[in-house]
Amino acid sequence: MNKDPFSSTTYGKCARRLDNAYTLASENIFAEIHREIKNVYENGAEITDLSISFDGTWLTRGHTSLIGVGCVIDMLTGYVVDFEVMSKVSSLLCGKK
Repeated sequence: MNKDPFSSTTYGKCARRLDNAYTLASENIFAEIHREIKNVYENGAEITDLSISFDGTWLTRGHTSLIGVGCVIDMLTGYVVDFEVMSKVSSLLCGKK
């Protein structure tokens, strides 16, 4: 029938709900990981010296890729401490530059 299953308004609402749910879940997971890392280092200080590794990757090779991600990994536990997704596509779609 070539008919869209959702209107753009309904799709936008679903996408926002999923984004909010994923954001909340990732915040909870990262809070737990940060507590576990503090327990492993056991110094009780507000700021902990970590041995980390940083790695980043792009969707395609070369300087033309529009999507990339970088991860900070704790060397002792192997947990991802933080990450950042970089996308020129989403910022262009949202009207941001």
